[in-house]
Amino acid sequence: MPLSSANPNLVKTALDEVLWGRYSKAPAESIGNAETPQLFKQLTIDRAAVIETEIMGPGKWSKNLEDTAPEEASFTIGNTTTINVDEWDQDLPVSKRFFDDDQHDTVTKAVSDMARQAINSRDENALDIYAGGFDATLTPDAAYLWSDSHTNLNGNTIDTLESGVFNPANFEILVRKLVEQKDQRGRLGGHTPDGGAFLVPPVLFPDAQEFLKSELKPNSTDNNLNYVSLIYPGLAIFESPWAGSTYNDYANAQTAHYLVSADHSIRRRVREALNTVLVDWQFDSKRRYKYRGAFREVVYAATWEGSVASTGTV
Repeated sequence: MPLSSANPNLVKTALDEVLWGRYSKAPAESIGNAETPQLFKQLTIDRAAVIETEIMGPGKWSKNLEDTAPEEASFTIGNTTTINVDEWDQDLPVSKRFFDDDQHDTVTKAVSDMARQAINSRDENALDIYAGGFDATLTPDAAYLWSDSHTNLNGNTIDTLESGVFNPANFEILVRKLVEQKDQRGRLGGHTPDGGAFLVPPVLFPDAQEFLKSELKPNSTDNNLNYVSLIYPGLAIFESPWAGSTYNDYANAQTAHYLVSADHSIRRRVREALNTVLVDWQFDSKRRYKYRGAFREVVYAATWEGSVASTGTV
């Protein structure tokens, strides 16, 4: 649609076509972002803050004798946490003269960049939950997401942190830590990599593909089967530039890697999806349109369950 200043509604429609054309463009299949369901549970919210609690569900079932009432189970909640929804917005002033003089390429480039930066802002904020989990992202028990000193509601110490460099042997250690992880009651949590996700910085992505997706075990001369690709075919592998050292200041950003099960609790709640308005040039002293975009959402770790990571340093 031509960018015309004759009608503000037409101007907004034209700008929206440019913005949404860029914002809705899917990333490469390998790239994990805020909308990747394996990395973030995609939810909505209808208020300005979310209240989360950790839950210790019913325990082990008991054998029962005939004509005997079953044992009554119970559940407990604790570590209630309130997380505020964040708002992200930006105004892009566009001179009326750009429209009058048909300087469409300039306006199109500016609006396209506005959309790209909306994506960047959304994804950087979301992926920092993972990369910041060593020294910034907290869970309701007041420990960092990746920590060897979580405390479940039963009082057990839970370890979600490893330190081994990324290789097949150390990945097996990470898998065992996830599979054997206890729940809030201290019972088996039931987590597996299948249907979950493995996240790495771009520098580790080629090795991740080789180690985890090849049919035969890497670095082996005996043609052994690669059990990861055989047993966990549903494990998705993602890379993110926001997890690497170029855009993340965590000391071990280039070596850290993250494994989550299908039922992890890292969540993204959207209060208000990206929307736009146009303020007409007649209401601006400098005769500019103001193209305004905003969205509201929050990303957080509701608990540590179903998640493990390694610094990748040892």
